[in-house]
Amino acid sequence: MGGVTAPWRVVLMGVAGSGKSTIGAELAERHHARFIEGDEFHPSSNIEKMASGTPLTDEDRWPWLAALRRAMRREQNVVVACSALKRAYRDALRGAGDVRFVYLFVEQGEIVKRVASRTGHFMAATMVDGQFGALELPAHDETDVASVHESGEIASVIDAVEAALTTLSVGTTTAPLWTDGDEKRAISIDDRRALVRQIAATEVLTGGVRRVLLVPPDLTRLQSRAGEIAGFLYEDLTAAGADVAVMPAVGTHRPLTVDDAALLFDNRIPFDRIHQHRWREAVVHLGDISAAEVSALSGGRVAEPIPIDVADVLLSGWDVVVSVGQVVPHEVIGMAN
Repeated sequence: MGGVTAPWRVVLMGVAGSGKSTIGAELAERHHARFIEGDEFHPSSNIEKMASGTPLTDEDRWPWLAALRRAMRREQNVVVACSALKRAYRDALRGAGDVRFVYLFVEQGEIVKRVASRTGHFMAATMVDGQFGALELPAHDETDVASVHESGEIASVIDAVEAALTTLSVGTTTAPLWTDGDEKRAISIDDRRALVRQIAATEVLTGGVRRVLLVPPDLTRLQSRAGEIAGFLYEDLTAAGADVAVMPAVGTHRPLTVDDAALLFDNRIPFDRIHQHRWREAVVHLGDISAAEVSALSGGRVAEPIPIDVADVLLSGWDVVVSVGQVVPHEVIGMAN
């Protein structure tokens, strides 16, 4: 496929019986890529559940998806057969990098016939309805997904898959709501002010939004202008009558002082509207990344559950929480913003 740069990672998705494995193996052979059968990465506990006709839960699937994603990352050129029924599952696989998806669509009646004729496969025919019920069709903003009707000769279906892949941008996840600027243009403070005002009106203050929490990075990210943008948002949202507060994500840095806040937000946000990010004690436990998933993610090096806690301020009844500025994923305690 001319013009496509390595790595070349393709996921053929769809319900059981949609031809993912057959088409995937042939596609991989055409492009001298490795073929991966996603089902082979299920732990034995998952296979036993499916063989008994018991649907898998998300908790069952996360370790499987983590192991599959690690396998994809190790390959420069790979075709994967994986159901990827939900948006969250596709998002998990996107983490492998440079991934494109092709959804193989087959009518439900035909799927029932195909699954019923199988022998020795752990997917029971009674689970077909459940799979169609769980299927989340690609949303309009999933710009790395194309659909192909799987019917006719295998060669013609593969031709259609290849044609569909040429329409997708490698590594795209979702289309941004707004884009502005390039390497040749300097966005002035007046431009930034106007852009923030427009975003506040069209993207934040919708559907009766009244309470808004802004979460920018702290003073260590002063040069990013995230503080300036947060200040503009605060002014525009409060002027429109919203109840707005701010919690700078300090990671493991020290809390903001009055002087820090004045410098970061250019005196646009009153200090009494700023919540301190008390990451040691003021947290709510949401759950855990299971030991099985941690083991899959680490290749067996670590097999202990990881607790997931978030600042309790985030769960204080806000209509909208706005993350402002760049992500800084180096903090020991987690992601600063």
